[in-house]
Amino acid sequence: MDILTRAANALKLQTEFDLRSGALRSVQLEQGRAPDGASDRQQIVQTVG
Repeated sequence: MDILTRAANALKLQTEFDLRSGALRSVQLEQGRAPDGASDRQQIVQTVG
């Protein structure tokens, strides 16, 4: 396996934490080279509270 093949196989974890309780609210696997702004997590409307 050459260095270019290994670089193409990347994963990213998009996570969401509740800062008040410290609870992990969401974990989502995405392609490592995808920009964070293109994540589905960016489109979710957060609830108040």
